[in-house]
Amino acid sequence: LTTVHIESAAKLPLRGNLQADTSYKRVRKRGTDVLVTGRPEQGYFIDIFLGSPAQKFSVVVDTGSSNFAIAGSSDVGIVKYFNSKLSTTFKGKPDKSIKVQYFNGTWQGYFATDIFKFCKTCASDSVDVALITSSSNFFVSPTLWQGILGLGYKNLIQPKPDEADTVLDTLSSKGAVTQIFSIELCGRENQDTTQLNGVLELDATAGTEDGYQYTDIVKQWYYQIELTDLAVDGKSAVDIKSAVKDCYEFNKPHAIIDSGTTNIMLPTVVYWSVLASIEPFSYNATNITPDDSKDTVTQEEIKSFILRNDTLCKEDLQSVIFSWFPEIVISIAYNKTHQSQLTFLHSNT
Repeated sequence: LTTVHIESAAKLPLRGNLQADTSYKRVRKRGTDVLVTGRPEQGYFIDIFLGSPAQKFSVVVDTGSSNFAIAGSSDVGIVKYFNSKLSTTFKGKPDKSIKVQYFNGTWQGYFATDIFKFCKTCASDSVDVALITSSSNFFVSPTLWQGILGLGYKNLIQPKPDEADTVLDTLSSKGAVTQIFSIELCGRENQDTTQLNGVLELDATAGTEDGYQYTDIVKQWYYQIELTDLAVDGKSAVDIKSAVKDCYEFNKPHAIIDSGTTNIMLPTVVYWSVLASIEPFSYNATNITPDDSKDTVTQEEIKSFILRNDTLCKEDLQSVIFSWFPEIVISIAYNKTHQSQLTFLHSNT
């Protein structure tokens, strides 16, 4: 495979019919930018507008699901919810109930339709929305968002794909947006050190002249892609020669891009291989301490962290605590003959 290197902050568009063809060089046309905010324990979320007159809410942007849902009544942790009685375009469907279970948390409610737009000046149209009437471990308390915007394919609509349409499908069918979007999770100027600022770019045209790289969607449900390697300090975490044809070990049962979680989840074999590759670097971490701190971290504490026996959190040490961490490179299929590499580096600042 020929390798195409990408910076760790590279943008990876998640929709569109463009195949990963290295000969494709059309200049992209930028679309509408919507601010993405990321905060610890809260995830990544954007502001949206729902109803007539419009009510403003923050919703998690989730490429790992497809339902659009908003709090429709008071719930634990939330400070506001959508008041359907104030919207002249609201059409409730209380007989169409829905319950959605995520990896963590669940909510239930009923379907409705109302006018939606991504920003005050953006095009709007009536979309399917679920009003959340109750939940369990779904809203973070106290939460900075009041709902979730699923950006996945229609096949993931709960409880069944024919129950509703996704926001993106609805708006694109009416010509309000294109089927191409990208999510940049960080990198935008930000004065608040407790959060990250990025951008959700909508309604762009495809092209590779703007630092974007593309990868084929293997299956249109989640954004399922194909991983070709995962290397720790330049060495593959799994012996490629012993891996099953077509990088099976890295894609068992499938590899997906999910903006609704900040974890990198790996197949069992790959996971333990990665931990084994990282562990030797912890020997360099004994008694790490900045000059102005009396706090230290020992090798035993780091090993316990690697084996997931304990957390590794020392306020005084800040990012210095991970200065020993090796470079990790994830390789993604670019097309049948090329691969792209995403590099994750530790930071000492």
